[in-house]
Amino acid sequence: MPSPDSGQARNTIAGIVDAIAGEIPVVGAIVGSFTAVASARQRERDEEFFAMVVAKGAITEERVAAIARGEDDEFLATAYRIVREARETADTSRRQLLARVLANSNGWSTFSLDQRESLLPIVLGMTPLQVVALEYFADPRQWFETRGMPMRMHEGSEQRDGLLQDALGGPDDEKRQMVRIACEELSRKGLIDGSVRVQAAPGSHPKRRASSLGERVLSFIGRDDPSERQ
Repeated sequence: MPSPDSGQARNTIAGIVDAIAGEIPVVGAIVGSFTAVASARQRERDEEFFAMVVAKGAITEERVAAIARGEDDEFLATAYRIVREARETADTSRRQLLARVLANSNGWSTFSLDQRESLLPIVLGMTPLQVVALEYFADPRQWFETRGMPMRMHEGSEQRDGLLQDALGGPDDEKRQMVRIACEELSRKGLIDGSVRVQAAPGSHPKRRASSLGERVLSFIGRDDPSERQ
């Protein structure tokens, strides 16, 4: 099913925003709450956000038509939660992540409704940096290759997230600490196996450490988007 071109995308965005604004009486009370706080600037920000969603390629004209006909309550219910999150942040990377989630978390998803309901809160609780780190632990070699970076081996007493700290933080101690905290959160949430504070074997390449839950989260979000990279 083809994705809309730039002209179709504008119609797509307008159709979705109208549905969310409550102009299409699909879920009444749910979407009605959007209209109470909507302003011209908020409308513009919503349209910017849905432009991000459309750019992911999962929202087609046919799907927007189904939304407009009131045939996709799941989309509006999910969009309500995600748009609310998008409205509460000015962080472009987080808005890109939320757009990626919305584009891949509705009726056309390969995940069942129960699975999506289970995974959505996990993803909404993640930061873009945590997603980038999880993608690293899911496939370190591919992570480096897609960024045009050579994959080094662990050296000395380096811990499991040492190479990721080098790649994203460099010599900046504050950035390295942010990467460290993001990795520790992934471990705490059960998205990677084991602790990142364990020393890696010197001279070894980084291993895949995403847990089965972490792999499902990445599949749910969709493929990596270069615009979201840190």
